[in-house]
Amino acid sequence: MIPRRRINIYKGALADIFMAILKGDMLKGGDISEFESAFAETAGVEYAIAVPSGRRGLCAILKSLKLNKGDEVMLPALTYHALPRIIADMGYSPVFADIEKKSFGFYIAEIEKKINKRTRVIVATHLFGTACDIEGIVDTAKRHEIRVVEDCAQSLGSRGVSGGRVGTFGDAAFFSFDITKTLNTFGGGMVVTRSKEIAEGVRRDIDGLRPSFKDVAAKIINNYLELLLLNTPLNAVPLGLLHNRRLYGFIKSLYRGVHGSLAGSGAAFSNIQAIIGLKQLKNIDKAVGIRRRLGERYLEELRGAEGIGRENIEYLRKDCIIGGMNRSTFYNFIVLVEDSRRVSDRLAAAGIDTGSREEILENCGNLYDGTNDYREAEYVVRRSLELPMYRGLKDGDISRIVSALKEILSEVREP
Repeated sequence: MIPRRRINIYKGALADIFMAILKGDMLKGGDISEFESAFAETAGVEYAIAVPSGRRGLCAILKSLKLNKGDEVMLPALTYHALPRIIADMGYSPVFADIEKKSFGFYIAEIEKKINKRTRVIVATHLFGTACDIEGIVDTAKRHEIRVVEDCAQSLGSRGVSGGRVGTFGDAAFFSFDITKTLNTFGGGMVVTRSKEIAEGVRRDIDGLRPSFKDVAAKIINNYLELLLLNTPLNAVPLGLLHNRRLYGFIKSLYRGVHGSLAGSGAAFSNIQAIIGLKQLKNIDKAVGIRRRLGERYLEELRGAEGIGRENIEYLRKDCIIGGMNRSTFYNFIVLVEDSRRVSDRLAAAGIDTGSREEILENCGNLYDGTNDYREAEYVVRRSLELPMYRGLKDGDISRIVSALKEILSEVREP
């Protein structure tokens, strides 16, 4: 079965792990500061601080901004489910603004509607690898003296309209290095900023953390177990279980529990993670370029396809690719279709693993705030279909996927 994603790890990673164990620099060493410096240079910022996870990075940034209890932090309605809970648990109030269908990012007019005297921070999410209207968000925030934190967890290498790299527009940004990310360090993340004050605040927040061999080993083992399950011909068994609706809720809870505990363990970023990160960072432009080429191939194969929402596809084609804009690194490739869950199950029967609806992302606006209408986010969630996207995906695979999707959509549309 063609999986929707694969674990991203380079050949020789195991050898690097064993060498670090033999040398005794598995947990501590100078590679962490070297990785931070290299990442800061790549990102185009003054400061980079390695953190246990992207979500812990968000916590550290918010603490550094010295907010007061009850201050409002604005998020797009379509966002990672854990972020609003993190904000609420810190004593702040998560507030949501609706999105635009074409980019899946903030709709500026909706931000303006939600801003009030308690609004202190806007979290600008670059979703699925596509840069949001970060320039417009920053301009809006400056007019109201609001700080901007960029959520770059899925968007390493993407650029804004002005050509700047994501993570360089706001006051600070956080990246994630989870096992399916373009840069995988078995979990962990990075905070970047041009502000010395924010950088010092983030550093103080994580200075008390210590690396844990148990946690690092658990992350590595989890990485290779998933690699084994997804990258072999036997992957049809576990992937098939994901499409069993009776089991899906249990599997989803189990998966989130395992990944949540690993990401939220609180152990400091380790030296071996830095070693793994440095190896990948040297080839990051190549890795990003591969995903962009795959995304362009999808866009070409989908040209003229019926039954697929055109707004987002045309936005990717005309505003993110043409003229070398490179606004998307295609971390995920999402299309909007009617009855996406049924289409996903039909594709699974054809040997193609996909995600649909809340399996991809949830409408957190509706989950956390029942008093407002987040209709665009709900529209996207109900129609979202995640097609396979990973390094190693072949052109022939994409042709097979799109051909099967077109056939299924033509049958679904028949009376």
